[in-house]
Amino acid sequence: MSFPYEKRFILYLRNERFLEENTIADLTRDITRFFNYLRQNNPNYRDSLKVSSISSNDIKEYLNTLSITNNIKNTTYNKMLTHINTYFKFLFINNLSPVLPTLSIKGRKRTVNKTTDLAWTEKLAEYLVDDNLSLYTRMTLLLISHFYTIKEILQRDFYQELNQIEFTNFEYEFINLFNEEILNLQQRQHTHDIFLKKRLDIVSPQLTLPGLHKYLKK
Repeated sequence: MSFPYEKRFILYLRNERFLEENTIADLTRDITRFFNYLRQNNPNYRDSLKVSSISSNDIKEYLNTLSITNNIKNTTYNKMLTHINTYFKFLFINNLSPVLPTLSIKGRKRTVNKTTDLAWTEKLAEYLVDDNLSLYTRMTLLLISHFYTIKEILQRDFYQELNQIEFTNFEYEFINLFNEEILNLQQRQHTHDIFLKKRLDIVSPQLTLPGLHKYLKK
């Protein structure tokens, strides 16, 4: 066993969160690395081997250490935080731990390219309620306004990034609308990803760059 409740956690991801196998593998790999670090560097956990002994400072220390030693980007930092948060939420909701140490930890803001012209974002609120624009076009504009690239938003499992973004109220309203509209397609394609092909493709349901461009031209 690489970490506490590993088998039960994997079943939770598979049967309750309905995550894809490669996503589960990626997520559990990050949790394994986290616990390997604790066993080697954290005396409190090493002595007790109890998940309840892990504090928010322990998690911050681990992520900060990776930032220094591996020079990880803020997007990678946020992804790893999301994975660790998923694990501790699983423990908490299943009464396997009385604490939720990730609750107070915030994701890092993305680095802003100061040469990017974002004057159009002043009209973002108007664009997000404009039904003449496709949902994918509006979601693309929203994510670009938060400094994500087209390449990044089309990546498999990008939806996990959404938990780390601080959206405004009008942005949340659009996201709720988007989630309602895309839910049936996500269920048919068996994925939580947000940019999806309309035709059934369970193996590779994610929309391609040329596919997204067709929506952006409309």
